[in-house]
Amino acid sequence: MRAHARRPRRLAAPFAGRPDAGSPAVPGTLLLLAAMVLPARPAPAVSVAELEAGRPPDERVVYRRVAGETLRLHVFRPRRGGDAAAPAVLLFHGGGWRQGAPSLLFPHARYLARRGVVASCAQYRLAETDGAPSLLDGLDDARAALAHLRAHAEKLGIAPGKLVVLGDSAGGHLAACLGTGALPGRGERPEPPAGMILYNPIVDMTSEWGGRAPGDPRRVSPLHHVDGATPPTLLVHGRRDGVVGIEQARAFARRLREAGGRARLAELPAAGHAFAIPGYGEAAEVARALREADRFLRSLGLVSGEPTIEAASSDGT
Repeated sequence: MRAHARRPRRLAAPFAGRPDAGSPAVPGTLLLLAAMVLPARPAPAVSVAELEAGRPPDERVVYRRVAGETLRLHVFRPRRGGDAAAPAVLLFHGGGWRQGAPSLLFPHARYLARRGVVASCAQYRLAETDGAPSLLDGLDDARAALAHLRAHAEKLGIAPGKLVVLGDSAGGHLAACLGTGALPGRGERPEPPAGMILYNPIVDMTSEWGGRAPGDPRRVSPLHHVDGATPPTLLVHGRRDGVVGIEQARAFARRLREAGGRARLAELPAAGHAFAIPGYGEAAEVARALREADRFLRSLGLVSGEPTIEAASSDGT
């Protein structure tokens, strides 16, 4: 894992107010008036290094017991309280369906929690080369994780209608299957999430990746299930990705737009595969991924204000 230099934390400038000479000198009244008229102070900016070294999950929730395994959601909650149900993001790590761990996306979950989102990193069964478990089992776990969040939304303090899925690489495939209904053998298509955030995702299983899917790969190929019900989607992909070609993301975005849906594709000219994961991608690339995700969530009305990840380049992208 590549070490990242810690950059100094940039604090937001304090609000420079003007004293109101006409107000009575009653501290309680002044505080009440200030709370009513002054804008909320933006959260301090945070660096990628700080996100890597941040706090552990607030909770580890068992969402499924299957085939002798106990599967958990690693949940990061916003520090700010409130009675309103929060938006939520369900995150799936990459690793070719055969390796990886939820902790790969903990930095992203920490950032999302800072932005007022309940972020849950899902553990799912990893495929074995002998096919037991298989990619289909991991996909079934992904579906169960989404169903668990919806079924326990009130207890978890989340708004089920404001639930977005996020995935990197093979995790992007799992997320995209949930959004497009590429879920074989499970009957009626479940309600899609409110949006999808896909980092260098595998979306065309008729490509060289098809050999990892039992049976007809089109059944679990999100690209071949895109339709008008597919939710708004953000795709972020590196042009130098030698593992999952960028044409997969381009084809998905093109097909979703043709179906009348909304797609944004952000192409990173110098990025390779797994650029969004600290230790694999450069800090500037991780920061770019987080800023793109933040702006996408804001476009859905799920967060407000500007991204609080430290700008990693002179143009702030």
